[in-house]
Amino acid sequence: NIYATKDGRYVSVGCLEKKFWSNLCRALEREDMIDLVDDAQNHSYLEQQLQKEFAKRTMSEWTTYLAGKDTCVTPVLDFAEAVAAEQTQANEMVLTVQDEVASLVAKAFDFKPDDQVLDACSAPGGKTIQMAEQVPAGQVTALDIHENKLGLVRQNAARMHVAGQVSTKAADARKAGEYFSARQFDKILIDAPCSGLGLLRRKPEIRYTKSMADLKNLAKIQLAILDHVAPLLKQGGELVYSTCSTSVEENEDNVRAFLETHPDFELKPFATEKIASQSGMLKILPDTYHSDGFFIAKFTTRG
Repeated sequence: NIYATKDGRYVSVGCLEKKFWSNLCRALEREDMIDLVDDAQNHSYLEQQLQKEFAKRTMSEWTTYLAGKDTCVTPVLDFAEAVAAEQTQANEMVLTVQDEVASLVAKAFDFKPDDQVLDACSAPGGKTIQMAEQVPAGQVTALDIHENKLGLVRQNAARMHVAGQVSTKAADARKAGEYFSARQFDKILIDAPCSGLGLLRRKPEIRYTKSMADLKNLAKIQLAILDHVAPLLKQGGELVYSTCSTSVEENEDNVRAFLETHPDFELKPFATEKIASQSGMLKILPDTYHSDGFFIAKFTTRG
């Protein structure tokens, strides 16, 4: 956040803890403004009051005054420089955050540097980026049914400096055969839309919004995606199916149904640095590692 000071200069102010506004009000000894923090309608008013506070001292005075108060104060010469400084900081944030078990999905693949990869349900792009980093001479094609969500994928790819390895396309994965050739991809990820039952520890409201009918409908969609995307895999390639659900209907039942109708596919054992599956299927429950609940199945073609 950028504020003008008494001497006509600017400071870029950030707080080291999560609640920026509350911490800043306390650092300024203006606890009376903290009540405005949680009221979204008063944020513009709060900003005005903070700007008035910063206008009372010079840039150097503020730098000294706020030192040691859990704030980071950066003096800048003008507003344009301040905006550029903040943009630089944002661009240098070269990491993405996932739950640890979610990151295992991409690690289930045995990548080669020049692999052609399809991420059939990609947004917001965390796994897309993770895979793109493993194929510096290859390409990850990121599909999503919602064009607006693909903007997040492109944004994350640019921020993580892998935009050259990521292309996006708005499409329903169940119609992927209309856009791509048979056996076009070395690796395919289907991180399928699901009930999210594995996220109950973080999203307890899910237990009140999902029904058995929802699970059955989602299972049909998931299986349809598997059916229509599988023909795009090259002979000897790898297809990983994953959900953040712990339900049998969305996971083991779909694996069995898929293998029954696709005898040219089989499950393939996989291993990461921390966990392995000899069966080719892995279900992690939230209480096992104090993580999200997740399911991963790895397939390859026979022969």
